Amino acid sequence: MCTVSDDPVQSRGNHLEQREKLGLSSAPKARSSSRTPPPEPTNALQKVEAEKAKQDDGLSELSDLLGELKNMAVDMGSEIERHKEALDHTEQDVDELGTRVQGANRRIRRLLGK
Repeated sequence: MCTVSDDPVQSRGNHLEQREKLGLSSAPKARSSSRTPPPEPTNALQKVEAEKAKQDDGLSELSDLLGELKNMAVDMGSEIERHKEALDHTEQDVDELGTRVQGANRRIRRLLGK
């Protein structure tokens, strides 16, 4: 049988942790790198290089975020599979109980002569 945590504090903690990982927390997000901004580019080549560096930083952050999202999706898939298995077992139990109730109802009708 699968157990699911019903602890609202733990669930809320996990939810807040996931929101923070996604950058959705209400707290101001600290920058991962505390570099000082580069000096203003003076020529076209320096401007292009500075823009490339910004894009690389942005792509790196995006890659990290997508990796975290992938991990969360894999975890959600595993959790869904556990719930599916638990529901399959529950469905089998309900079917068995339904059959037993039908049999009990037939016996009661026979005893009552109806």
